[in-house]
Amino acid sequence: MTNCAFDVYRKLCILFTRNIHISDMLECMNISSVYIYGMGEIGEICCNDLENYGNTKIISKYDKKYNLSFEVLNKSNDPIIITPVNYFNEIRDDLISNGIDPKRLLSLPQIFLIYEYLKLSGQNNFSFGNTKEFLIVGAGFDNKGSEAMAFVTIKELNDRFKDCIIWLVPNTNHDMYKNNSYRMICLDDGFERGSIYDEISPRLTAVIDISGYALSSEKGFGGTTRILTNLRKAYDYNTPYYFMPQSYGPIDYPKYMLAELKELFSSARIVYTRESYGNLLLKNTLNLKNTMPSYDLVLQNKSLDKSDVYFHLPKSTNISKYKIENGVIIVPNTNLLRYRSLAELKSIYKIMIDHLLYIGKQVHIVPHSDDTRLCEDIYSDYTNANNVYLWNELQDSFEFSDIVKHADFIIGSRYHAIIHSYKCLIPCIALGWAAKYNELLSAFDQKEFSLEIRSHINSETIITLIDKMEENRTNEKEKIKKILYQIQNTNCFDILNELI
Repeated sequence: MTNCAFDVYRKLCILFTRNIHISDMLECMNISSVYIYGMGEIGEICCNDLENYGNTKIISKYDKKYNLSFEVLNKSNDPIIITPVNYFNEIRDDLISNGIDPKRLLSLPQIFLIYEYLKLSGQNNFSFGNTKEFLIVGAGFDNKGSEAMAFVTIKELNDRFKDCIIWLVPNTNHDMYKNNSYRMICLDDGFERGSIYDEISPRLTAVIDISGYALSSEKGFGGTTRILTNLRKAYDYNTPYYFMPQSYGPIDYPKYMLAELKELFSSARIVYTRESYGNLLLKNTLNLKNTMPSYDLVLQNKSLDKSDVYFHLPKSTNISKYKIENGVIIVPNTNLLRYRSLAELKSIYKIMIDHLLYIGKQVHIVPHSDDTRLCEDIYSDYTNANNVYLWNELQDSFEFSDIVKHADFIIGSRYHAIIHSYKCLIPCIALGWAAKYNELLSAFDQKEFSLEIRSHINSETIITLIDKMEENRTNEKEKIKKILYQIQNTNCFDILNELI
C-alpha cells in the first residue's frame, strides 16, 4: 500500500464495493471517535461515510481554510485522521509545533493496513496508541538468511507480546510480500520521508534491527545510510533501538560519519555483535559501551514453525523432486566472485563434485539466496552426469531446512546455510570469505572444516577435507548437538522483556 491519492481512492472504492466502511475499520481498531483533518475531496468522502454508516463519532473537523487555530483538535486525546494525501509529514510537523501529540495521527493508508492485519489475525484487543507496535528493519526476503532472521524475530515478538503489531520495512521490493500472508505488516514504500514508516515512527514501542551485515565500508555506504536513517528516526522520538546479533566492519568512514555513527549507535539500547572482531572494532573505533557478544539469533531460536510466520500457509514447492540419499548439498554464494573469477570458482567446485562422485555421493546444488545463476554455472559441467542435481529456488527458509536435514553433510558458502545446517545437526564444510565463518565454525569446534576463499586452495586440501568429513561426520554431528544445546540456553530476545 503506497501513500498516494490514486491508491487511496482505489482502496476506498474497493472497500465500499465490499460494503466495508471507514467506521468498520475504526471499530475493528477499537476507535469510537475521531477528528478529521482536511476537508478536501478525500476528507469530504471520509466525513460523508462516517456520518452515514456505523457508530464512529466525528468530534470535530479541521481545515486550514476555515479554522484559525488547532483548538478544535484538542477537545480530547482521540485519533486525528489526516486526509490530505502526500502531505502527512508537513501536517504532522505543523501539529507537533503547536503541541499536538504525533502519536494521535493516522492516515488512511495506515488504517487500511492495520484493519487488514487485524482481520487476518482475528485480533480484537487492539487499542490505538496503547497496543505495542514493533518495527523490524534490515531484512530482505530475497535472501533466505535474512528471511529466517525476520521469521525468528516475528515469532519471538509474538511470544512475548500477545496481540502486538509487527511492521517490517524490507530492504528490497518483492512480490512475495504481497503474495504471502505473513504475521506482520510489510511497508513496501520504503523508509524515506513520506513513507508510512515515517508516519508510524512516533508511536513505535521499539525498532528491531536484524541487518545481518550492513555496517561495512567495504560494502559501500548503502547499508550504512539505511542504518543511520533508522537510528535518526528512533532518536527523534526516543524509541528504544535494538541491534540484534550481526557482523560489523570494516568502518573506514569519513570523520563526520564516524562522529554521527558514534552518537547514534550509543543511543541504541543494545548492540549485539556476532564476532569478536566486530565487537572490538565498535568499542575501539566508536568507543561504544553498549555492545555485547551474542550468537546468531536464528541459531539461538529453539523452534520455529510455519504457523508462527504465516496466517495462511503458502503453497509448497515440490521439495521431494530429488530424493536425497547418501547426498551432499552444495550451497554457493555469489559473494565469492568478489575474490575469485567465475572460472577459478568453478574449478574449485569441480574438484569437490568430482571427488564426491568418486566416493559414491549424490551431489545437490542448491541456491540459498540470489545464487541461482552461479548454481547454474557450476551445474553446466554436469548436465548429463548421474547423481548431480540442480534445485530450483526454494519457497522459503523452511523448505531449505527441510532438504538440509536429509543430507550427510553440506559444503556451504552462505552463512545462514551453515546456521540451518547446524540447527538440523548436519555437519558442514565452509567455503567462506569473512571472519564470521571462522568464528561460527570455531564455536562448534568445526574450525578444521573451514576453507578460506581469499587464500590459496589446492585440490589435495579439498579432497583431504571431504574424506575427513565423510569419515567423521557421525562424531561431528554429536559435537554440534552438544554445543547447540548450550547455545540455545540463552536468547538475545530476552532483553525485550524489559518492555513488557
